[in-house]
Amino acid sequence: IVAAAGASTASSVTYLTPVVAAVVGVSVLGEHVQWNQPVGAVVVLIGIAVSQGLHRAVAARISRSNSSRSSG
Repeated sequence: IVAAAGASTASSVTYLTPVVAAVVGVSVLGEHVQWNQPVGAVVVLIGIAVSQGLHRAVAARISRSNSSRSSG
């Protein structure tokens, strides 16, 4: 998997563990979600996007979409 998808993509499975733990904690154990948990999750997701270059791909796609609308 690492050879085909790259280390960043293969390691993204690791990021599912805290999500599953939070869902199980809330649904099974009756724990409460604090404000810092979703904020931390967003920070981690932004870090993943930056490390994988996804923000550049999205920006390029938006740029192409806007340029095709203005020239159409």
